[in-house]
Amino acid sequence: QFASVSGRYYAMDRDKRWEREEKAYNAIRNFDAPTYATAKEGVEASYNEGLTDEFVVPFIVEDQNDGVNDGDAVIFYNFRPDRAAQLSEIFANRAFEGFKVEQVKDLFYATFTKYNDNIDAAIVFEKVDLNNTIGEIAQNNNLTQLRIAETEKYPHVTYFMSGGRNEEFKGERRRLIDSPKVA
Repeated sequence: QFASVSGRYYAMDRDKRWEREEKAYNAIRNFDAPTYATAKEGVEASYNEGLTDEFVVPFIVEDQNDGVNDGDAVIFYNFRPDRAAQLSEIFANRAFEGFKVEQVKDLFYATFTKYNDNIDAAIVFEKVDLNNTIGEIAQNNNLTQLRIAETEKYPHVTYFMSGGRNEEFKGERRRLIDSPKVA
């Protein structure tokens, strides 16, 4: 059974657009969002409004639960830290300041991997260091590399392509091309 549904535009933002995350948080934590009888009905209503997949406005499914409460457990099933970190910070960072939240007392929060140092969570799978990535091989062979990407895919050609490291390799240069704001 689904208790709440949200497109990633709201629940998995990675650019500190807290007004989006707040809508997802309110659906999950406070059970405060538009209500539908079933998850299917809510998704179909969204599609009928022309809002598909990532743009589904957060909603709740009636009679499923009453949000995340004191003493509850949350497991965030996502391996990619870039899209999972912000929502996790809202729940598991006592110093969170993006918008006003009432912290859940005695919340057990777990993530599949470590998203960042600001999140107080149990980690299900510790990070595995990746060796011999293409950037490391280029560095070890005194080659240069230029990584160019637009805003949305920049993490893919930098962080992910480097095996989860943010630092540039010797001989590596990076260029970020701003994406047009479409949403």
